Amino acid sequence: MEVKFWVISQLAIDVALLGVIVMLLRARFAKNNPTERGEVQEEVSSLIQELNNLGGVLERNLEEKKRLTDTIVGELDKRLEQAEEIAERLGTLLEAYKTQHQQNQARQRAMMETRKTIETLLAEGLSKEQISKRLSLPVGELDLILKLQPSPSTSSAWPADGQGALGQDNPNLS
Repeated sequence: MEVKFWVISQLAIDVALLGVIVMLLRARFAKNNPTERGEVQEEVSSLIQELNNLGGVLERNLEEKKRLTDTIVGELDKRLEQAEEIAERLGTLLEAYKTQHQQNQARQRAMMETRKTIETLLAEGLSKEQISKRLSLPVGELDLILKLQPSPSTSSAWPADGQGALGQDNPNLS
């Protein structure tokens, strides 16, 4: 948009100066004074030289703007490629996180079910050894599940030690 502006500006200035030159020539030649003709020719030459200088300046400005625009567009293309690569990596990481999260949730549900089964069997009066054999779990793992995994009947905010996140006693375990 800016390049078009400079080109149109240059053309408008050229046309305006050409119009001024034509008007000056008509005015001077109408008098048919040889001295004035020489002055008009000098003035016209001066104006033409100014037009050429102005055209050169505008052309240099236009080239500089084009060069800067090309540089900026190239840099933006590089940044866009980098952003696309980062977005792709983030998408991959997000999918991996979702998969891991789903697996963790499945493991946690399985552990909760195992604990629930253990508590039910304990409530029925079976010993830890009997439960261990029935569930094919070592006694130590059975003890560990009971210590670490919160009971399904209590809030998951209260760990098995009876202390909440803020160190408060769990009324359900007292």
